[in-house]
Amino acid sequence: MVLHWDKLVKFNYAAGQDVLYVETLDQREIYAPDIQSINTAISNCAAEHKIQHLLIDLSKNTLLLTETEFKAAMAQLAIGLLPSALKKVARIKSKNPERERMMERVLLEIQEVIKLPLEFRNFADRTEALCWLLNIPYETTPADAEPQL
Repeated sequence: MVLHWDKLVKFNYAAGQDVLYVETLDQREIYAPDIQSINTAISNCAAEHKIQHLLIDLSKNTLLLTETEFKAAMAQLAIGLLPSALKKVARIKSKNPERERMMERVLLEIQEVIKLPLEFRNFADRTEALCWLLNIPYETTPADAEPQL
């Protein structure tokens, strides 16, 4: 079920698995105001629907943010998720090593300041992320048996 759709992202919700899947609509450059808009929509949707599992995939996009803007955006998302029922957040990594190093640095800083009552992990692919969110052993999951949203 689609819970949110705008010019940047689409939120698909799998009620049976209680997973909100956030993905961008196309490959594009994303700026700070775009990330702020996406973060606000994620926070609102997660709280409104009492979602417990979140999968974010912005991996195909180019983030045009400074590290300071990125840090502010991550802090905004973390604070926005505090009143939600989220228990696990999975993020699909980009293929950009510099972006991923920045993500790790910023995540560590955010986790030191904001104590989130949820688990957060980065993954190389969607199947592994979904298995983790749903507590399905990844090693025993055949490649063509990805949990369906």
